[in-house]
Amino acid sequence: MGRWQHPRNVLLCARIVDHSVTPERQYEMSDARRLQVSGRALTKPDILRLASLFSQERLSAEQGGAHTRLEFEINCSDSTSYCRDSMESLEHEDILDVKRTVSLNFTLYAFVDTQCSRHIQLALEHGNCTFGNRVTVKGDDSNWVNGTFTKVKEIIDATRPQENWLLRHRGLTYLLGTAAIWYTLSFLGQRLYEPKPGVQRVAILSWCGFIALALGFELKRWLLDLWPSIEFDFGPEHTRMEKARRARVVAFLTILGLPMVVNIISIVIPRFILGK
Repeated sequence: MGRWQHPRNVLLCARIVDHSVTPERQYEMSDARRLQVSGRALTKPDILRLASLFSQERLSAEQGGAHTRLEFEINCSDSTSYCRDSMESLEHEDILDVKRTVSLNFTLYAFVDTQCSRHIQLALEHGNCTFGNRVTVKGDDSNWVNGTFTKVKEIIDATRPQENWLLRHRGLTYLLGTAAIWYTLSFLGQRLYEPKPGVQRVAILSWCGFIALALGFELKRWLLDLWPSIEFDFGPEHTRMEKARRARVVAFLTILGLPMVVNIISIVIPRFILGK
């Protein structure tokens, strides 16, 4: 694999393609398994474990007489891309530490007599992408496909699951957020306009309800985005935007949110439950 430095410090890759291997012949493989990856937060050790598996499978294929092509592609938030062909490059370089990674693409091909006998691909993108985050294992040996697929799946299953109360109860999150917004707007509206009991008060409460329905949806979306479906929990601390936002939300809820909830409960319970 050739490499050169772009004048703007963007590292590009020159890929060597064997034109004798046609796409039809590349994928003459009898078995394939795929895994859609979601709800996972991956750390640097997780990425290195996955890269190590690719390196081990490359070594195993070469020991069996196959010609291999391995590529670790890392795309960063500053529009730079890095391509490496060995596990040692990822371990010894500091790309994952000093750059904000936005997507990864690990690929391994093993050729025997110009025909692709084994293929592994891992594609992950930070965020809530609904497609593309998957593992693909193909080969002409079902035992190898199943065994390798299981190894990759075990590594991914061992990563930290991206789940919490909000993610598990999305509908309830929307209802609670909408109710909190409606209560706040209604409280402010009645204090500012001092409507008379009857039509004026109902009108203000109704308008506050319509506004709360729209803002509640945006609030739910914003809260759920704090825990993306795929999160890369590595790189410079100041670039981990979701992590910083979660910390601010926790601080806000601790300082203002809890007292507000207590105040709402102290008003609602006597008025609607005890009849006071």
